Amino acid sequence: MARTASKPIASTKKVVCPVRYEAAKLEGLYPVLDGVAWMDAPSATQLAQFSEADGRTVGKLLKNAEQIGLLARQDSGYVLLTPYPYDGTAEQKEHAVREALLRLPLLVSARQFLKLGDTEANALRKAATVRNIVPFDAASFAPLMSWARKLGAIDTSVLVEDVIDEAVAAKEVRHLNDETGVQQKLGK
Repeated sequence: MARTASKPIASTKKVVCPVRYEAAKLEGLYPVLDGVAWMDAPSATQLAQFSEADGRTVGKLLKNAEQIGLLARQDSGYVLLTPYPYDGTAEQKEHAVREALLRLPLLVSARQFLKLGDTEANALRKAATVRNIVPFDAASFAPLMSWARKLGAIDTSVLVEDVIDEAVAAKEVRHLNDETGVQQKLGK
């Protein structure tokens, strides 16, 4: 029996981008981060109850927050990796998330390409390639870019050092106000 040459079988598997940000509203992130700050390594279920949000939405927010370096899994729960003002104003909470986005290596590289004159889409693609995120799928990064645009973390004129200095100054004012408030309550 003669063997016939077989044709190579084309792969039907679609190659998937190794990094994917989930579509979730930025405003929903703050109550979840508040919950992480208030509890010791809370589970996603505890955070859903704390924030009065759907468990699936909380899962998406946790995944995104983990990818941008705001928190990490610890045993069966989550812990904060960066300072977060759980008792702060909405603006202070936005600054904390903005700082994490500004430090995210992918966005650091994207801002560098933007400074060189690339469009946002090209800068993101090039940044992903530099960061070894291959294959690249722009749709996988759309939620991240939406958050970055909303918080000004893709703005090429913003320096991480300036944002840190602003955060330190705001923290000092907040602590000074907290100290004054405690002294007033104690009658000093």
